[in-house]
Amino acid sequence: MTCPNCGTPILSGVSTCRSCGITLTQPSGSVYEAPPVTRVSPVMPNMPAMPSMPDMAPVTQPPHGPTPGYGPPPGYAPQGYALPQGYGPQVYGPPAYPSGYGPPMPQRWHNVSELRLLLIILLGIDTVLASLMMVSQPASLGFFLLFIATAVVLVIWLYRARRNALGGKHQFSPGWEIGGWFIPFASCYIPVRVVLDIGWAGAPVGRRATVTVPVAVWWTAWVLALPTGFQKTSTDTSFYIGFSLGSTWASALCLAVAAAALAVVVHRITVDQERAAGYRPR
Repeated sequence: MTCPNCGTPILSGVSTCRSCGITLTQPSGSVYEAPPVTRVSPVMPNMPAMPSMPDMAPVTQPPHGPTPGYGPPPGYAPQGYALPQGYGPQVYGPPAYPSGYGPPMPQRWHNVSELRLLLIILLGIDTVLASLMMVSQPASLGFFLLFIATAVVLVIWLYRARRNALGGKHQFSPGWEIGGWFIPFASCYIPVRVVLDIGWAGAPVGRRATVTVPVAVWWTAWVLALPTGFQKTSTDTSFYIGFSLGSTWASALCLAVAAAALAVVVHRITVDQERAAGYRPR
């Protein structure tokens, strides 16, 4: 409606005009209604206006927790089935692993069989050349050249054999089968201990002597090869004293025995690891 005094539009239900302040006693005139609000899309202004959505009642969220009516009833237990004793994920893996872990991945086989024949042939030639070192000078040169090739193949074989023996008890962690050869003084103990642990990990408990005896012979002969190569030479103008591998009969014999015993060690450990892993070389 409108104010009868000043004509200002007044909403329904208002008793006083906001322009002139006159008190309205009776509604008169036409009722003023606000025009409907239309919404125009800012992207496509030619589209028709979208109708306004009515007010919706708020949605009541259910409380957190399990939905009633789902799952087994309280106190339910399956009948007629039980897990075998000791069965479950807790029996897998090392004791320090959480019980939630599943079974471990199968151990990868590192092929030591393909290097066994090559290594035994090289060690056999080393044995022959070491026996001839005091007789032939070319034999000495050939021995030391072949010694380098044998050492490279032996390190690769040790690397593979050590990783095949992860299930056994080892005094030194993986990596010492290579690094143990280059530490002064400690190289007199670490390599032989690593080889013994590798051999014992694959050999049956009652047959560990088949690995221990050739390892002991190999390492004893290898360690004695250096002190038995003691040389002392003196002339009127010079004097020499020192140690040299294969410079004496005793040293050359120790080298020959060490090479032959190491060939037995390589064969024994490879056969035991093939048997333990169920591997059949082609």
